[in-house]
Amino acid sequence: HFDAIKFDSGEIDIYGQGNADYLNNKIDVKLNLKTHLGKNVSKLPVVGYILVGDDGTAATALNITGKLTNPTVETALAKDIIIAPFNILKRAIVYPFQLIGKLIKDENKTKKIDPTHFLEQ
Repeated sequence: HFDAIKFDSGEIDIYGQGNADYLNNKIDVKLNLKTHLGKNVSKLPVVGYILVGDDGTAATALNITGKLTNPTVETALAKDIIIAPFNILKRAIVYPFQLIGKLIKDENKTKKIDPTHFLEQ
């Protein structure tokens, strides 16, 4: 049994958990792959966020099941590719509202309230 699988590299991180039973020739492992290829794109203001999101990464999942000697590997890559344009569209629509919210929050932080302003009435 693997409580945690973790491989980190400069280009891709792999996280997961699962079971490998050598005696019964079975495997059941779920992995998440996260690439850092979008890190450079994410440095571009506005466009970077819209294309790759907050963390500048692209991710997908792998399921490895079946026999150890002949495992079945299933990926969510096709689904992730289909969903990607919708996520880009969502971020493009949401970004202006997030920006306005941040500006309002920053403006409220910089306002100084005079504690005696209630006495002036």
